[in-house]
Amino acid sequence: DMGLPLEELVLEVLPPHTLDDCGAPVFIQSFDSTSLRRLRPETRARLVQLTQDSTWVTPAALREIATYADAVGVHRPLLVPAAVEAPPTSVLRDAHAAGLQVHAWTLRPERQFLAPRYAGDPVAEARELAALGVDGMFGDYPDQLLRGVGRKP
Repeated sequence: DMGLPLEELVLEVLPPHTLDDCGAPVFIQSFDSTSLRRLRPETRARLVQLTQDSTWVTPAALREIATYADAVGVHRPLLVPAAVEAPPTSVLRDAHAAGLQVHAWTLRPERQFLAPRYAGDPVAEARELAALGVDGMFGDYPDQLLRGVGRKP
């Protein structure tokens, strides 16, 4: 924490650009739940709690996140294990049950980041996540994500 008033700066910049609305093309993402809790009463922009910690994706934790955020950004291995034969976890279903959208992150095509279950094909990863019903994905190569969801880059 550098002590910078980031929440106040965000709150100043959004309204003049008509971005302070749940329909605006804006997601405010943070690993810091305190920051998101501060923002919630001050903005209608969509808030996303980022996590790579399994304790944040239990049904109870997801219900708590839903009190201040619109979505949860989940590190991909928490949604789909790396092993080829492993089934998806219940995180997506549990988050949707709590009223949260789910964004998978960060999809990367390099072998050290791509799970063995995708046999070196980053488009297969995006395809599986889309088929499971994630609400969003972000990654280093958007063209591959678009191909994975069946759209032209």
